[in-house]
Amino acid sequence: MAWLKINKKNMYLILKHCHLNGSLDECILKIKKGIAQISAIDTTNTLAVFIRKVSLGDKNATANLGIGNLEILLKYLNTIKDKKLKAKIDDSSITLNRADQRRSMKYILSDTSLIATTVETEKKQTEDDVLKTLLDLPTHKFPLTSQFAKDYLSFVGITKIKTTQIVFNGHAVSVICGAETDHKFTLTVDEDIKGKKGKKGFKININGEFLARIFNTIEEAPEAVAMIGADSPLVIEQGNTTWVLTPMEDE
Repeated sequence: MAWLKINKKNMYLILKHCHLNGSLDECILKIKKGIAQISAIDTTNTLAVFIRKVSLGDKNATANLGIGNLEILLKYLNTIKDKKLKAKIDDSSITLNRADQRRSMKYILSDTSLIATTVETEKKQTEDDVLKTLLDLPTHKFPLTSQFAKDYLSFVGITKIKTTQIVFNGHAVSVICGAETDHKFTLTVDEDIKGKKGKKGFKININGEFLARIFNTIEEAPEAVAMIGADSPLVIEQGNTTWVLTPMEDE
């Protein structure tokens, strides 16, 4: 295959959004005519990430890449300041060159059939169908400001128990860090909640460590949105990325 010109920033961001500081260490990066997407889920079925329709720049790029070590690829991309990379893909590797070709990496690809984070689908079902089903479950949504994310990260870092409880009382949403027998820190959202208010409230328990890693990863813009429901996972969207956290059983 001829050398391709790849948008380095976009490639780095989608891999970073999937990796979440080690939450997911591998994935399949699907590229079709220069448009990339990722669908991945951790081995406990607690965290899933869906990244859709991200342009990597070169319309000649089409491949399914088994990325078996996201961390090492991210570390290499983080050393490159160029806006564009030159990439060459063969059956077993992808070679990435800096624009002046003085820095390069030959990354060995993994067999896509061995990638453990693959999202399983039913017969005649696609990964996009799975995402659509998940997005249909939440009943309420609210914006996640950068200040909200910073405050949550401060609170969850103090608590011993990393379970986070999200409570909707029919009018406002409270995000609570700390166990029943521990000190508690509460963040309240009572404005800009979209969905039917006045309805019966509900609460869900979420893995706070994964949630903190999402908050550490999201960018300041565009604004992220959280979606919740009584019979729904916690869904967080920002731009082309959707993270899904399955509720935990009551402790």
